Parts: sequence; C-alpha cells; structure tokens
Amino acid sequence: MYRYAAASIVFAMLAGCQGENPLYFNDPEEVVEETTEETVEETAIDLSDLENNLTTAVYDPDTETLYVDMYALDRVGNDYPLVEYNRAADLDVPGYYAFNYQDDPLDRYFIAYVAQTPDGTAQGTIVADGGQFTEYFGGTQMFARQEYSAGPEVGLVSYAGDYVGITNLTYYGDELLVVPAPYNSDEYASLWPTQPIIVEGEAFINVDFGDNAINGAIVNRQFTLMSGYPEDAFEGTTYGVNDLILQPGTVDESGQFTGTVVGQVIQEVGTDPITVESYEVGEGTYGGVLAGDGATGMAGGLFVSNHIDPIDGREIELEEEYGIFVLTQCGLPDDAAICDIVNP
Repeated sequence: MYRYAAASIVFAMLAGCQGENPLYFNDPEEVVEETTEETVEETAIDLSDLENNLTTAVYDPDTETLYVDMYALDRVGNDYPLVEYNRAADLDVPGYYAFNYQDDPLDRYFIAYVAQTPDGTAQGTIVADGGQFTEYFGGTQMFARQEYSAGPEVGLVSYAGDYVGITNLTYYGDELLVVPAPYNSDEYASLWPTQPIIVEGEAFINVDFGDNAINGAIVNRQFTLMSGYPEDAFEGTTYGVNDLILQPGTVDESGQFTGTVVGQVIQEVGTDPITVESYEVGEGTYGGVLAGDGATGMAGGLFVSNHIDPIDGREIELEEEYGIFVLTQCGLPDDAAICDIVNP
C-alpha cells in the first residue's frame, strides 16, 4: 500500500509511502525466508510497518559491505536479488556507517545506514530513497545476532546511544548522479530523483524486565541542509527538530518489543517564573529486539509521520521518518556518556 504526498513546503519536497512486508530477525548471514503461518501465530508482536519495503539487508562489518533487497526500483538485472550498495564514508553519522546506490541519473537514489553493538549482539539497518514520481520506498530491519536472555528481574535497565533517521524531506544533493544537458532543464524536472534529509539524534531507553515494559525518547534531534540545495541561503544550516517519545510498550519472551512513538513539542509559555508546556504531534510505531546474554544489546526501529513542528516559522506537512537506534546496555564497555548518571 502506498500513500501519495503531492504537497511541498518552503524548503523541502515531499514523497510518501507505506507498504506491507514482514520483519525478520534472522541471522543476516543466512538467506531470509518467508514467514510461516506457525511463526506468525507464535509472534504476537507485529512489526511489519517498520520493515515496510526493506526485504533483506546483509552486512559484513569486516569488509564494510552491505547488500540490500529493496522493493522496488533499486536494482539492475545482474544484481538480482541483492544489490551491493556503495560505501559512502563522507555520509557517516555518529554511530552508523553510510552506504548509497543509484543506477543512473534518472533512477532513484537510495541511502542506507547500518550499525552493530560493540559486543556484536544486535544489528540495525535503515534504507530509503529520496523519492521520485511522488513516492518513496523505505524501511528498517533489526537482527539479534546472539541469542537473547532477559536482564535482571528487578529494577530498571537503561540503554543509550546514537540515533539516525531518514525523512521524506528531500533536496537536490551533491550525492546524486548528474543529469546531463538538455535533461537538466526545468522541462524535465518531474523526472529527477532527489536525496533525503537525514536526522541525527540520541536515544535513551529504560527497560523493566520484571514487568516486561519499555519506554524512552529520541532527543537532541537535528538535520543539516547539505551542499546542492537549490536555495543557497539555506545551505549548511542546521535545524533542531522536536523530540520523539517512545511511550510505554511491551517486551515479549523472545526479546522483541513494540510501542507507540509520538513527537513532543515543549514551548515556553511564561517567563516570570519560567514555565513550559508540552504537547504531542504525530504518531507512529517503534519496535525491535533485545539480544545477548542478559540483553546486553538493543536494535530498534521506528516509523512516525506528521511529527515535526514548524521550523523557523515554516510549516511542514505530510512529513514521514524511518529511524533506527542500536544501543548498548548502560554499565557495559563502550556505553554512552549519559550512562554515567544512571544505575546500570
């Protein structure tokens, strides 16, 4: 199922999609097979909205190679069923390796981010294109690379680390293959693919293994308009965007978790004394998997829409975002700096 988004805003073009594909937690070294009816019956948590158009992602951290099976319009005949994406180190963001793929100047531009926890227990991948012909394709995939066993039965366990999101806000970026003359003139603009805007942030999540509950937030979210943007006045500008709240959700016996994600806007409403109020914008789903002995690693993904408040007075409409967070349990080696102030 696909959703059209024909509207545009002052500094972004929009495209929309939503599809139906199952989320797999297979070892990425193995071939992903169709989910059986038996598996569906045993798994109460449905995370298919998060994988959406991403069928398979196979990542080798030793060689830094990523192979992707994406629906659709990302491959040439010799690549079937997997496409090897190009390593794009200049597009790396904290905590995540970047890859991209575009077959020719008038084909869709895909970008992917992937990460594993330092102990190798969990892996997350996100892939999306920048949109073309009013639609885009996107999805996330999470793997438990080591068998899961629950954390402590009492108390809370915290996870923290970096977040990366791919939006359907787009621009004509430098990573796109150059459209040659005469097809780079405005008469052919409807043929041109675009490059998606990337959101960076920080994730902090608490899990209660006694009650099998989870909640958290994605904070310090921002994106930067890169070179190639049509309006030079905005090029290089970094914008902060509102937080995402991972509302209380559930963790099942296999370590899979799910819940509702909403955007949160906090604004000052008084100065003497300083008072603030908050309200929710948009809604979506988050989910993923805990992995390792004692649930040392976490790989999660989310999809949310209509969640970004106006930026610099510019209204944003029909926005959508896929994101991943690959996190280490606080108290373990290589945990995030914020873990210093929490009880592991």
